[in-house]
Parts: sequence; structure tokens; C-alpha cells
Amino acid sequence: MARINIPAAGHGNKTEFYSDGSSISYNVFLNSTAKDNKRIKNANKAWGIINRLNAKIDLHGPCNKYFKSLPKNITFRHLWKDDSIFINFSPSISKGFYGATHSNDKDICISSWCLDNKNHWMLAAIRNLS
Repeated sequence: MARINIPAAGHGNKTEFYSDGSSISYNVFLNSTAKDNKRIKNANKAWGIINRLNAKIDLHGPCNKYFKSLPKNITFRHLWKDDSIFINFSPSISKGFYGATHSNDKDICISSWCLDNKNHWMLAAIRNLS
């Protein structure tokens, strides 16, 4: 099952660089400060929402149908059950930048701005669109 990138996971940090000079970081969720703890709590709550959805996915055919229509042609359940997929922290505070998917198709990041300004229901919705 998709995992949140915490220090114990041993997944580490990644940065993807683009030809326009921009970059996106896919980092470990830290728990050094109260703000870090709030972010990881929000991410864990969203993970729980998605996990409960996965448990009922057969009741949600439209979700699987939609994901199968995307370029990878695989279901949401297939993606969520893939334990090589990591949900990472992006330190970006750019307003409106929610997150991204790395070109390796295995790393998803959620931005600091999003974690600080959106609730766990919004985070769960964003993950489902990554």
C-alpha cells in the first residue's frame, strides 16, 4: 500500500529538475517541530481516508473506471496497493501549489503550503488526482 515518507521508511529525499530551471522536492516528512507534527498528522488523516475508500473500492466502480482511462491504464486500487509508491513532503510555500507526481511515477509530494492551508479531506482529494 502507498506509504508516507517518514524517516523510518528509509526512502530519503529526491529533487526533480526541469529544463526551465525549476525544481520540485520530494522529501521525508519530519517531526522536529509542532508545525511538522501538524503536517504529518494531516497527511496521516488523509491517508486513512484513502485507505477506507480502498477498502470499499468495489462499491465505487466510477473511481476505478476513471483511473483506467488515464494514460497508465490501471485502477485506483492497483495504485494504492503498490507499496513502492511514496507520499512525500515538498517544502514549497508557493500559494496554489498543492503537490506533484515525480516522473518516476512512484513519488507524490504534497506541498508545505497545501499542508498548512488545507484540511485532510482536501489532501485526500488531491492525492486521488495526482
